Amino acid sequence: MKLWQVRGGNLVKGDKITIFDREFTIADVLEETGMGYDNSIFITREAADEITGSDQYKFMFGQKTGLVSMVLIKTVHGADITDVYNNISSVLEGSETKVYPIEQLSSDLRSHIRLMTNMVGIVSACAVIIAAVALFAMVTLTFHQRRRIAGSMLSAGCPRGKVLKYFSAEYLALFAAGAAAGMALICIFLIPLHSEVKNALEMPYKLISLNDAVRLVIRTLAIDLAMLALAVSFTFFGILKTEPAMLMEEQV
Repeated sequence: MKLWQVRGGNLVKGDKITIFDREFTIADVLEETGMGYDNSIFITREAADEITGSDQYKFMFGQKTGLVSMVLIKTVHGADITDVYNNISSVLEGSETKVYPIEQLSSDLRSHIRLMTNMVGIVSACAVIIAAVALFAMVTLTFHQRRRIAGSMLSAGCPRGKVLKYFSAEYLALFAAGAAAGMALICIFLIPLHSEVKNALEMPYKLISLNDAVRLVIRTLAIDLAMLALAVSFTFFGILKTEPAMLMEEQV
């Protein structure tokens, strides 16, 4: 017999597990849903009927078959959950069956996700600000240290525009190399650690889709390029207005 396991434990596909004195084979491990049954297992209806209808477990199930503990209802797109909840509740009024809307079942998960989203947003904003300031400082400092090269080029008759293009191309090349290295490190460390990150969060989680990853990369590169352009403009145009002789002076 086969069963499906929802998270929990260290079982993997193909493992054997014994339930009610019956051996089952793990058919697969499902992703988390954030619901209370994330640490549950699912067996076939036929296997469940064999267990509940057996004489061995009569004291638990009364040798009954077709027992149902939960029914999931899929609504049509755009349906009003409140109306669905009220209609089902009115039909089942007076019975022992209870109705729980998805919002109620996942209320704790939603609160955790909101908190996590806010925290990630704050951390991301701080990271972007720190990275932008660091990039601006790096460009400003490194060009200031190499101002004598710019002075030599200007003294040799090189147009200021060509000097600007020379250093801009150099920084763009370094920027591209740094961006490529960062993406490579993310792929090297994030993807292999996917399972560890998921277990550490203890909540539904999956890797970002390719389209979302591309959009994130584009936004990140756009911010970095904007900050690089600002740093280059601020530094180059300020220094290139200085006389070549002054640029070639030793800086203390």
